[in-house]
Amino acid sequence: MEQFEDFLIAGRKIGLEGKDLVVFAEKREATYKEQVQRDERQQEREHLKQMKEYELQIAEQQSNLAGTAVTISTGQIRNVNKPKLPPFQDRKDDLDAYIKRFERFAQAVDWPEQQWATILSTQLTGRALELYSRLPPDKASDYQELKKALLHRYDYTEEGFRLKFRTAKREEGETYSQFAQRMAGYLDRWTELVEVKDYETLKDLLVREQMLLACPKDLVVFLRERKPTSVKDMTGYADQYALAHDSNRNVERQKTPFRRPQVETKGSNPHSPVDPKTTVDNAVRCFVCGGKGHIARFCRNRYKTQGAFNKDKAAGVEVSEANANANGRPTVSQPLGACVQVSPCQHVTSSGGKHVKLACGGELPIVSAACSLGGKMPVVQGMVGDQRVEVLRDTGCSTTVVQRSLVKESQFLPEERHCVLIDGTVRKFPAAEIQIDTPYYQGTIVALCIDKPLYGLVLGNISGVRKPEDPDPNWQFPLDKDNAIRHAKDKETEIGAVETRSQKEKKNKPFSSLKVHDIQNIASSKEFAKAQKDDVSLEKIWKFAEEGSVRKTGIANEIKFVKKKDMLVREFTSPNVEKGRLFKQLVVPSKYREQVMKVAHDSVMSGHLGAKKTSDRVLANFYWPGLLDDIKRYCASCDICQRTIAKGKVARVPLDDMPLIDTPFRRIAVDIVGPIQPVTDKGSRYILTVVDYATRYPEAVALPKIEAERVAEALLTIFSRVGVPQEILTDLGTQFTAEVMKEVSRLISMKQLHTTPYHPICNGLCERFNGTLKRMLRRMCVERPKDWDRYLPALLFSYREAPQESLGFSPFELLYGRTVRGPLAILRELWSKENDEEEVKTTYEYVVELRNRLERTCQLAQDELAKSAKRYKKYYDVRTRDRKFTKGDKVLVLLPTDSNKLLVQWQGPFEVTKKVGKNDYVIDKQGKDKIYHANLLKKYVERQNDEITHASACLENVGAGILNDHDCEVLDEVEFPPVKPKETVQNVHISDKCDKNEVGQVKELLDEFHDVLTDVPGKTNLVEYTMKLTTSDPVQSKPYAVPHARRDSLKHEIDEMLQMRVIEKSTSPYASPIVLVPKSDGSLRFCIDYRKLNSVTIFDPEPIPNIEDLFSKISKGTWFTKLDLSKGYWQIPIKESDRDKTAFITSEGGLFQFTVLPFGMVNAPAVFTRMMRLLLEGFDNVINYIDDYKIGNITNLTFAKSRVDLYSED
Repeated sequence: MEQFEDFLIAGRKIGLEGKDLVVFAEKREATYKEQVQRDERQQEREHLKQMKEYELQIAEQQSNLAGTAVTISTGQIRNVNKPKLPPFQDRKDDLDAYIKRFERFAQAVDWPEQQWATILSTQLTGRALELYSRLPPDKASDYQELKKALLHRYDYTEEGFRLKFRTAKREEGETYSQFAQRMAGYLDRWTELVEVKDYETLKDLLVREQMLLACPKDLVVFLRERKPTSVKDMTGYADQYALAHDSNRNVERQKTPFRRPQVETKGSNPHSPVDPKTTVDNAVRCFVCGGKGHIARFCRNRYKTQGAFNKDKAAGVEVSEANANANGRPTVSQPLGACVQVSPCQHVTSSGGKHVKLACGGELPIVSAACSLGGKMPVVQGMVGDQRVEVLRDTGCSTTVVQRSLVKESQFLPEERHCVLIDGTVRKFPAAEIQIDTPYYQGTIVALCIDKPLYGLVLGNISGVRKPEDPDPNWQFPLDKDNAIRHAKDKETEIGAVETRSQKEKKNKPFSSLKVHDIQNIASSKEFAKAQKDDVSLEKIWKFAEEGSVRKTGIANEIKFVKKKDMLVREFTSPNVEKGRLFKQLVVPSKYREQVMKVAHDSVMSGHLGAKKTSDRVLANFYWPGLLDDIKRYCASCDICQRTIAKGKVARVPLDDMPLIDTPFRRIAVDIVGPIQPVTDKGSRYILTVVDYATRYPEAVALPKIEAERVAEALLTIFSRVGVPQEILTDLGTQFTAEVMKEVSRLISMKQLHTTPYHPICNGLCERFNGTLKRMLRRMCVERPKDWDRYLPALLFSYREAPQESLGFSPFELLYGRTVRGPLAILRELWSKENDEEEVKTTYEYVVELRNRLERTCQLAQDELAKSAKRYKKYYDVRTRDRKFTKGDKVLVLLPTDSNKLLVQWQGPFEVTKKVGKNDYVIDKQGKDKIYHANLLKKYVERQNDEITHASACLENVGAGILNDHDCEVLDEVEFPPVKPKETVQNVHISDKCDKNEVGQVKELLDEFHDVLTDVPGKTNLVEYTMKLTTSDPVQSKPYAVPHARRDSLKHEIDEMLQMRVIEKSTSPYASPIVLVPKSDGSLRFCIDYRKLNSVTIFDPEPIPNIEDLFSKISKGTWFTKLDLSKGYWQIPIKESDRDKTAFITSEGGLFQFTVLPFGMVNAPAVFTRMMRLLLEGFDNVINYIDDYKIGNITNLTFAKSRVDLYSED
């Protein structure tokens, strides 16, 4: 970098210094480098030009050598010489390679592709030529069709290339690089045929292939016949096949190591293994002589010569010499088992399959076992019914054999079954249906019953059985409760022969009853009847009872009040409630309503269910006006329900923004991990972790203890390497809040920041690093867990070297300004033998360049961090809700219990004294002020005596419901226009840039059309809204309940719409509910839930105007007027025959229907856009988007004329 020094010298000569000198040198150096790069690019272009010319000459020479004619404009070849290609040799040449060579040759000589099929046909021989002759003319002349047919004939298909790729082997004389290229070619052709274009389709292909390898053969054939194109299709076909063939029981289980049967001793726990070396167990059996107490390895008879038929053993039966005939075979009367091993071996007949096929076409199962009884037979313990037996898993047997004495008489089947023994004889045995529970099979099976098998149960190759090397590792003996209780009693009798004082005291202790709420002051029938008559809230109901009329509410609900035995009873029926059952509900006066709710919600037989189930329970027997709201408030104010609500039911508050730190180690996050087990050889059991907020650079120190002094000393050790930070963020641990830490912070001028209690997310940066560090330690210290502290430096290097997702750079790069040389860089140097020669720079130049690099890197990291923070906040805030508390509110606090800090519960209620920050609150907890985050708080609803309301006129539970904005979809708002105009021409805003003449002209125009420019909607005659549905069945939705406090305002709005003739009374079979949605300012939106009606409405495809196209239409204008139609939808009338479909339910007047287009209809925007397009036809300088339109003109004169024309059109 001599030029940089020269530029510095030149700058000093002209009087520059400091930063100006550096900027001057950098600019001159940049100019010099740019000139050098331009020269290099110019030389490269000259070189490329020469190479192109040389290639062009070569191509011309090759073209002259090829004896091909030039193609004329019609695409036909005027004179094509015979291609200089050897013909295809059938059974000798590789067709795929030959076609590739043909295509490359055809492209080189510039043959038109429509002639390729004809030329290729002249080179075909053998089977290829035969195939070409059988193709239809149209396919024979199409090269792609011919190529496809040839490849398919020679098995160059998707499956063919897959097999070539999977089974390819290096050929003789072929190098490994050539072999790899050949395999790559197979893979390319395979993926090309299955149309793999991206990673997802490649993954889908590999999963499909692996799934076929894991499926049974019959299922593989079934799937290949249907040619699934995705994993979803393949799994659908496989599930369909499994459902039809019941193949779920044949699914391959994951192989687990074979578990030998554990040796047990009398009186020991059947589930705990016992060392067989320390016990005498008769379960050990010799496979040579059959004796117990020793194994075949030490058997005395192992090498003795036996007679022709001394004693043969098998899994199923013992055959002695006395029971054998002259041929060495057992007698017919001899009951045989799973296998008979016959000596000599020439009597054994081999079977080629699992069954023997008879001449008649039937099959007999083979009953066999391993003829050579080795020392590793798959024998385990199992259960037949309720009896414990030894179980042999015999792969040479195709059925199941059980000892006859283990089978009950009721389990025998009225049939006998034939089977073929290993010696070739056919025998009949009784069959029984038994229940077995073994590590190889659990369930009910049909088994052959034999008198004297060597094993109580022999499992053959039946459907659903596990392999011999794959018993269920989690299988255990089922608990026998009677035996366990009997064993416990015997043990107690043996040990506790004397009754102790505690036992006697416990025996004499009286039985304690459950704590339940006392229900006092149960009124008599006369008192209840008198309370009904004296209750003011029931006066109107008494009048209805005297009239005896039946009131219909909702769609088909019927209500009638009657008087029975001097008591007021409500009779209610609805086809939607228990199929029209008649409910007789006793009307409850105000005096006894709380008592009814207490029994329905608080009693021991109620279980503190929610408001919905509690309401259903009460309505089955009782009724009073406002019952649903009273029960809802009662359940919401229940102290037990509030204290036991799940933590996840309380919504979190939105995430706050953390300040972005741009200076390394200006703020650090500190935490302690531990205690960690096991303790290291140095006595370390804790880890002090430190993370920098700007660079995410971590530090970790292993500590034996975490006293404040030791932690402060470790922090100062870290500060000596990276510098003293300005701020340190910790939790409220005693080591961080101690006086020693405060004094250290004061001495080094470091500000201490603390998180709120039990809210670790505030220190999420350090908590996340702690989790990563512990996971890395757990994986690295598997072999030497006591040396985990020695792994810390290596793991810290790994973390610092990896780029951070939120920053885009590694901590090393952000702190040092360069890439640190790590293991992978060293390995690359060893393999590539490359050593990057560093440029020789002066100290001044190096410092300047390093500073610039760090500034650019940190700026990029800060930008990425800001984007990541926004993204994380967006994901976090999806399920949050902004919850606020005010001073004096009672809240419950989610705190750990005194016995276990990992178990939390709601405690309180406590009073909020003040707010600290955005989401932190000071709580008065038993006289002490404590700060808690809003996520740990839940508002406590106190129950007051006057809380239960008594509405006197509410007889129907229909109307609107109140929903929160985050609980429902956004519905179109219905803003009611006033009957008398509230906005006139006086409310029009005129731009301040207009002069007096222009303002006067505008006002004259406004006065001329003052009757049009109001907020009272008119009515158009251009279009009429018609509604087309996909079904003729009326659409009905269940009405929502409306609070009493909102019914007056709802009735007022309905009266205004009736007065404006926007709605009218209705007897329609259609019904849609009303929904009141709270706004952010506290007011309510009046909406109609037409979602169910919209789902059966035929969609109107009228397009909505594009905003960019609209503004480009008036882009040349200099004068603009913006107009907003007042309730534009309400200015379009509805066809009279379709008005009944817009009906909605109210709590005061029943059903109403619209006479104009209501808000919320799916086709409302399309119809209104069509009307505006017809209205504004001919106005080139007027645009509209739904009910907003704008006028744009070049001069004020044409502007005024356009407005006059437009107002006249309206």
